[in-house]
Amino acid sequence: MRIQLIFLLSAFFALSNASAKEITLTDSVKKYKFLAKTARQHKSYQEAAEFYRKVTLFDTTDQKSWFFLGDVLYRSRDLVKAQAAFVSAMKLDSLHVNTNIRLYSVYSQESDLESAAAALERVLIVKPKKEEYRRKLADLYRLQGDSQRAIFHYEILIDADQSDKNIVEILAVMNQDIGNINEALKWRRALLSGGDIGSQVEQLEGVTALHLELENYVEVFGSLYRLALLDASNGYSYYKRAEELAEKIAQE
Repeated sequence: MRIQLIFLLSAFFALSNASAKEITLTDSVKKYKFLAKTARQHKSYQEAAEFYRKVTLFDTTDQKSWFFLGDVLYRSRDLVKAQAAFVSAMKLDSLHVNTNIRLYSVYSQESDLESAAAALERVLIVKPKKEEYRRKLADLYRLQGDSQRAIFHYEILIDADQSDKNIVEILAVMNQDIGNINEALKWRRALLSGGDIGSQVEQLEGVTALHLELENYVEVFGSLYRLALLDASNGYSYYKRAEELAEKIAQE
């Protein structure tokens, strides 16, 4: 009986100690979170980082604290440690938008374009209509030489805003570079309407060059004639080019 009583008392004290420790741990996490938030609001980033480190030490699954730790380190320009904290936050929630936006910024500054693009891809899963980030992603793929992915995102952007002539120009150039001449022609034609005379001449010259590449000679002659009418002061040069092309075709 005495042994049973001792066992029960021991178990009771053990449970009491465990509960007390749990309460103390919870109180500590709450305290450090409060101190960290206060320091962050006062832009005391180094101090905030120390408090967030304590929170993540007590609770390694606190995604928000990992993010805020990365954020204050990022604002302190400690990019290496900031990146590590953001990666920890991402492992807990891979689609957390602000974490991925910060990772994109860090990777971009490190010239890690592939990882930067991956971060933006995750942002667009959650925010597919965020055109700002889609444009950044398309530009990243273009810088990497990944034309197909770049074109995919530029086309989504132009569907949302058909007035962006800069994107249309990019689509024309990229499609021409990878040999999609008919697609390049489509985008060149889209640029023909509007703009001043100089702009129209430039775009029509582009269309003429693409038709020439495809050996669409009838279209080439038509474009040269339109250029002669549009740019009357240089009309002779266009007729001369048409004549030279006709002679070349006859010889072939």
